[in-house]
Amino acid sequence: MSVILKPGIPLRHASRLTLVTGLAVANVIRNMGLDARIKWPNDVRINGKKVCGILTEAKAEVDRVEYVVLGIGINVNMDLKDIPESFRTGSTTLKVELGRHIKRVSFLQDFLLELEQQYINFKTQPFSHILNDWLALSDTIGREVKVTTPSRIIEGKAVGVTPDGALIIRKADDTKEEIIAGRCIYVRPR
Repeated sequence: MSVILKPGIPLRHASRLTLVTGLAVANVIRNMGLDARIKWPNDVRINGKKVCGILTEAKAEVDRVEYVVLGIGINVNMDLKDIPESFRTGSTTLKVELGRHIKRVSFLQDFLLELEQQYINFKTQPFSHILNDWLALSDTIGREVKVTTPSRIIEGKAVGVTPDGALIIRKADDTKEEIIAGRCIYVRPR
């Protein structure tokens, strides 16, 4: 699904909406009785397997966001055999995890209500409240990671997330680096 928001925020805060959306997805899945965790920057996982991916695209003028399109893909009622083989071992679905068919309309209603609540919080509260909730569900913090950006690869331990949504990585030389976007891979499974 896609959701369009007109947040009227500075461009540097646009990535926060990916965290807000991940938190909303994770909360809805947790309310179903599953231990959903968030992998920085844009995946939701259950038992170490991806169940949701989020893509955020922004249209901005100078330094102000005009609108944001949140692309949210959640594996709801697929069987594992329906997932391409190359992705199958690292993926799951709500149906597989719960052992039953999910009413998609009810799930969508629950998700949109939760997203609306998180968006209201985003607009009315300090972002630190949302960030603390996100960190409590993070599957990434404390793990050894390799983040690939268009220009380089950064390796180290994920130690936090900045108020703008950048992953903080402590590298082998004990320096820290903030990465605002990239593909995050866990170096070792848990």
